[in-house]
Amino acid sequence: MALDFGALTREIAAMPTVQAGLILAMARIRNAMEAFVETEDLDGLRELLAELDANSAVLADAVLDRTPAQAAHEQRAVRVQQEGSGR
Repeated sequence: MALDFGALTREIAAMPTVQAGLILAMARIRNAMEAFVETEDLDGLRELLAELDANSAVLADAVLDRTPAQAAHEQRAVRVQQEGSGR
């Protein structure tokens, strides 16, 4: 019943857009959590949450860095940083 974060990361990286990758990640994590809740396996849910904590940066990289929208996000980040510094 455990969620394979390595497989999920690979699937996210193959998504065509940031939105598709994010929706896939959210759906898989939600479904895994729901399965533990339905079986009342709170220890399993705690383990899933610990794994989520440990893998969240890798999942975020898969969503943002490996999709065609990366350049748009980088451009926006530069703009936001410039606005914040008063340039």
